[in-house]
Amino acid sequence: MLKNKENPMRQSVATLLLFFCTSSIHAQLVPKDAVPEKVADGYKFTEGPALAPDGSIYFTDIPAALILRFDPKTGKTAIAEENSGNANGLMFDHDGVLIACRHGAREVSSWSLKHSPQRFRPAVSQRYNGKKLNSPNDLDIDKSGNIYFTDPRYGNRDSMEMEIEGVYFQGIDSDGNKAMKPLIRIDADLVRPNGIVLSPDESILYVADRKANYIYAYDVDSPGKVKNKRVFARLNGGEGPGSDGMCVDQQGRLYATGFSKVWVFEPTGQLVATIPVAKPTINVTFAEDNKTLYITANKGLYRVPLNTDATLKHTKYSKDKE
Repeated sequence: MLKNKENPMRQSVATLLLFFCTSSIHAQLVPKDAVPEKVADGYKFTEGPALAPDGSIYFTDIPAALILRFDPKTGKTAIAEENSGNANGLMFDHDGVLIACRHGAREVSSWSLKHSPQRFRPAVSQRYNGKKLNSPNDLDIDKSGNIYFTDPRYGNRDSMEMEIEGVYFQGIDSDGNKAMKPLIRIDADLVRPNGIVLSPDESILYVADRKANYIYAYDVDSPGKVKNKRVFARLNGGEGPGSDGMCVDQQGRLYATGFSKVWVFEPTGQLVATIPVAKPTINVTFAEDNKTLYITANKGLYRVPLNTDATLKHTKYSKDKE
């Protein structure tokens, strides 16, 4: 009977080894005395940081309906769009086109960097089975240009045409004309889906459920087809809203926001580092140098240097095209 019981000494040693291993990874990943630096402030609620092909960082102020551009070279921030439809999550595709989740307009749209009377183009995704989307929140784009996005409902729920707050896949025809395929709902069983990101090899899809504070992982069978949904991690403790935007580095580590921190997980789900931020953290992306992490938090934009290599999708895509 005794041989079937846990050995307290062995358990203690295992716990200590895990602690020292985690501490070591944290020390390697986060430079000593690294503190997030505020580089832009004074907005209402910042979201959606996205690395542009020119190395600048675009982000949104949702209530003010602004898309903003921060230039790391000059340290200056300028308004890029004054009528964004309350844009939330942003990402540049492999052609350098900005794709925006427009919370207020209730659609996913492409946006032209060129100045013109109508910078937003016809919606990429607007309806599912004839019903208006709720309030598209965040997105990721795979190597073929297909779009994964979340569609929770924030704000007034009276105008909702769908009860489900889901995760969707917008397929793109591969023949080069970029025609949109019918929208596919890939998960209808989340409370408030929010952040979404693919692993570097695109074999795993991560989705954050902000209300439940869970991060789920799915195996990607093929574009738009997922299976084996499971709990990857849960965020607990701290001030501010829960699980929100995410990004990954080249090693497959997941960087998740929530509760005034950035939480760093190994692909196994092991928490290896936390980066405290002065304000509630909302979303993250890496800079062109592969190492600087940009964070939208409350009313500002922050950055912190890390010892890692990021997955820079627009760079990878442009190389694939050459």
